[in-house]
Amino acid sequence: MKIDDDPDMFNMEGMKLAKLGNYDDAILCYDKALELDPKNVYVLYNKGNALRMLGKDNEAIAYYDKVIELDPLNVDAIYNKGNALNRLGKHEDAILCYDKMLEFERRSVDALTNKGNSLIALGRYEDGKLCYDKAIELDPKNVDVLYNMGTLLQHHDEFEDSLLYHDKALELDPNNVDVLANKASALINLEKYDDAMICLDKALELNPKTIAALYNKALVLKKLGKGDDAVSYCDKILEIDPSDTLALQLELSIMNKNM
Repeated sequence: MKIDDDPDMFNMEGMKLAKLGNYDDAILCYDKALELDPKNVYVLYNKGNALRMLGKDNEAIAYYDKVIELDPLNVDAIYNKGNALNRLGKHEDAILCYDKMLEFERRSVDALTNKGNSLIALGRYEDGKLCYDKAIELDPKNVDVLYNMGTLLQHHDEFEDSLLYHDKALELDPNNVDVLANKASALINLEKYDDAMICLDKALELNPKTIAALYNKALVLKKLGKGDDAVSYCDKILEIDPSDTLALQLELSIMNKNM
């Protein structure tokens, strides 16, 4: 068989390109493979993934559906369909996918975590928290789940408990900028400004363009009465993202107070 007649060769080439982030070129390879073998579930799945990475979630779902139609037990397609639905804001449909996956893989931490995300997006706080609890029970060293739980607790003003989860995450990944910035936010709400500043300085040392850390540092400086310094951090955010309304509002509130 010539290479031009082998769908597996086109599929492998597409996978190599996708691994390099060249998703458009990868899709061209998958299309060639599908011309030769339209019902190849591996190629259909890979094309769905490439489309999802390009933010084309509706198109990706169509390919995951083709995979599921041909292979109803394909948990990877079911799971990634849920992720695409989640990103489209179709959380109820996403939960159905995660539940389907959990029928086959009851101990899937990823499915539990993303189901929790969907439930929380629907305002079902306790149900979402139960999913996170179960995920942490299965994988106590999963930094993403610990971070999500800490964030959830913080959003419900449970700041002390939130810190416990952020600290567990930082024990496992001390240089996680997102966790550092979010821990600082909890500390600010507890008026522990010095501790918050330690977290923020470390986060900004690791990545000076972390918007959450820049914003929280501006907030701490404002609370400490250092308005000019706070404004300078707001300006840094607006240089990175001129449409950041939170930074703009914070800067205006400081400037109006100083007038």
